[in-house]
Amino acid sequence: MAITAYDALTERQKAPKVLLINDFAISSSSSSPPFFNLAATFRDNIRSFLREYAEIEDYTIDGATVSTIFLGSQANGVVFPLYIIEQQISDSSPNPLCDFCRCFGK
Repeated sequence: MAITAYDALTERQKAPKVLLINDFAISSSSSSPPFFNLAATFRDNIRSFLREYAEIEDYTIDGATVSTIFLGSQANGVVFPLYIIEQQISDSSPNPLCDFCRCFGK
């Protein structure tokens, strides 16, 4: 049986954070604090974002960590889960970095 977004949101031990999509539009030059600091490398920015907003699930997929971020809209109240699967790349891999990290810095 497939799990619904509603089930994913309501069947949690603690109340999950819902990241409002409207928050992405906050300018870092405004008087309010920025959404998050983007001064680091792409990989570090992603790790920081996940540490701040994602919840680690209690299961893995082929040994890879699964995290969830709930995205919501203030306009219509829709909330949906975004599942993130962290791929582990060993140093001995022929491609130790994803293309974005390889091209723009790790």
